[in-house]
Amino acid sequence: MDPQKALRLWEDIYPNKVGISYNESTFDTEKIKDYLKSFKKADLAMPSIIIMDGLNFDKDVSGTLERLDQLSREFSVFIWFSIKSHREEKLCDDGYPIQLETYKDKFDKAVFLNPVGDKIEAVILKDGARTDRTFRLDSATMTALEEE
Repeated sequence: MDPQKALRLWEDIYPNKVGISYNESTFDTEKIKDYLKSFKKADLAMPSIIIMDGLNFDKDVSGTLERLDQLSREFSVFIWFSIKSHREEKLCDDGYPIQLETYKDKFDKAVFLNPVGDKIEAVILKDGARTDRTFRLDSATMTALEEE
C-alpha cells in the first residue's frame, strides 16, 4: 500500500475513533449500552462498528453474545470480535477454532487469520457464497497478495 494513502486513511479514521477499555473483571454489556446512550444523549455521531478484543471464548459467553446482539440491533452498530485461538488445538471439522464451535451460528461472518511463514493466511469460514476461500495477506500491510 502506498504510504501516503495509508497516512490519509489514518487521518480520516483517527478523529472518528473512540477507544474504551475494560478488563475481564470490569466488562459488562450494560456499561457499553450506557456508553452508547451517552453518545445519543449528547447528539454525537454513533459508532458504526465496535471491535471487541479479549472476550474469553474459553468460558461460556452465550449470555454476553445475546446481550451484545441486542445492543447491535438497538443502536444499529456492527460488532466484530477478535479472539485468540490455541495453535496446539485442532480445528473443528468445519475449520472453526474450537472456542467458536458452540457459537458459530451466532455470527454472520467469520475469518480465521493464521500465520504462515512471513505471511498471514486468511480463511473465510463463514460469509455466504464466499465461504471456504483462502487469501494470503502481507503481514506488514494486511493487504491481499493472492487468492488460493
